[in-house]
Amino acid sequence: MKDNIVEFWQAVCGKDRKGMEKYLSPRVEIFWPNTKETFSREQFIHVNCDYPGDWEGKVLRVESVDTENDSAGIKRYVSVSRVWNDEASFHAVSFFEFLGGKIIRLEEFWGDDGEVPEWRK
Repeated sequence: MKDNIVEFWQAVCGKDRKGMEKYLSPRVEIFWPNTKETFSREQFIHVNCDYPGDWEGKVLRVESVDTENDSAGIKRYVSVSRVWNDEASFHAVSFFEFLGGKIIRLEEFWGDDGEVPEWRK
């Protein structure tokens, strides 16, 4: 499943609609709590493919989240990724739920990369 997450992120950064569709369940629920946005599969693909600029990305870490007695067969993972271009850089922490190899729920927290504020130096 870790390879699936890496490939999914490659599709997101590459604005690859078919690549994203491959991993997203038709009924996936996607949440960006930072901006209080909720997306359907189609909305999420639209937002990522139409986001301005060309982007690069790298998955820095993927961890399985053990769940006891998950009779539904849901597999949970957390990833930490860096996404950047010449103008901006971000880190994202993503919580995935997979069922049958498809993402059924995704919650992402995005943070801007930047300099240390003066008051903390």
